[in-house]
Amino acid sequence: MSLWTKLTHLLPWVRRAEERDIREELESLQHIAGPGELGNLTLAAEDARSAFQFTWLEQLIQDLRYARRSMWHDKVFTLLTVASLALGIGASTAIYSFTDSILLRSLPVSHPESLVIMKGYTLSTEGMSWSTGGSTRDESGVLSSSFPYPALDIFGQSSEVVAAAFGYYEANGLNVSVGTETDEATGHFVTGRYFEGMGVSPFAGRLIYESDDRAGSSGVAVVSQRFGRRRFGDPNRAVGRTIRINDKPFDVIGVVPAGFFGAEPGAIPDLYMPMQAQILLGRFTAATFSTEHFYWMDTMARLRPGVSVGQAQAALAPRVHQFVANSATTDKQRADL
Repeated sequence: MSLWTKLTHLLPWVRRAEERDIREELESLQHIAGPGELGNLTLAAEDARSAFQFTWLEQLIQDLRYARRSMWHDKVFTLLTVASLALGIGASTAIYSFTDSILLRSLPVSHPESLVIMKGYTLSTEGMSWSTGGSTRDESGVLSSSFPYPALDIFGQSSEVVAAAFGYYEANGLNVSVGTETDEATGHFVTGRYFEGMGVSPFAGRLIYESDDRAGSSGVAVVSQRFGRRRFGDPNRAVGRTIRINDKPFDVIGVVPAGFFGAEPGAIPDLYMPMQAQILLGRFTAATFSTEHFYWMDTMARLRPGVSVGQAQAALAPRVHQFVANSATTDKQRADL
């Protein structure tokens, strides 16, 4: 078939006419040949249609149409996503501040407008882990959502403005075994109040509690519906099963709702594990969770009803600054305050 003929078939009315002709011809042949002799007519029509298609081009057009429709139907999310990039670029003058997490407003959780990301500004990266995705650097310094694990106590004690403070840490490239089958999965390590703070209810079973996020606790995990369906056939059947994560046993205690994608849009975790399960897996030692000047955990909070970002910032900024001052161990760290 000539290139010109294929190009004309990109026109919707030409393609519809051709598909109608193919369908009518196949139906006529089926009547002549007898029932069942031609097999699946839909499959045969697809094979015939592929002769005059640019498959890759049509798939690209379909993807672009889908993206356009998605952005049009959720214009607020699209605009807020663009706005969030501007905030990240222009936030280099902030000093231990809150940044309103506008992307999180699309989460299927209760009162997502109350969710915020903690962000602090420092002049250098001493004592900071770059394994998380919440940091941006410019010529003036670093704006980061990474905090030490003990900083959760500062936020948690500020109960007049914070309803729940929590954190998470990405875990990619996990080897997960179910029975004799092993594949690679993505996950998040989360603190004990993560799901409470997010405002998520379980689809099945229960979610991670504070009592699960303790050094020496047995391994538990919460899975996504997609993972539960893929590995167990039905997400409900995942609860109560034992899986092995990097060759360590974990009991599946619950399943998150289908629409819940975690704290980072576009990166849906397969698994959620308690933050201190990293000790069990040999990723961190117990000392990591008591060190006050190792910035590694993305930190978030749910504000109390009626509390604005400005009010929370005013209440927390001096406390966080004092925490950082008290935890500084070198002249360089003190100079960065």
